[in-house]
Amino acid sequence: MQKKNIAILGSTGSIGINALKVVDRFRDRFNVVALSAYQNKDLLAKQQAKYKIKHVALGADNAQALVDFASLKEV
Repeated sequence: MQKKNIAILGSTGSIGINALKVVDRFRDRFNVVALSAYQNKDLLAKQQAKYKIKHVALGADNAQALVDFASLKEV
């Protein structure tokens, strides 16, 4: 089975954290390629390091990054 590449927008919130728990449980099925967060830079940095993410956005003014992440060809 080929892994699904996913972007998690709001990765430091409750839904994002739980989505990453699903990824952890099914590492053979999912590959995280992008993460975004509103303001929790410390948790976002830990997530970036754990999942080796190359696309990361932080802040209230990241609306374009969210569109870009959702539109990535690999997602």
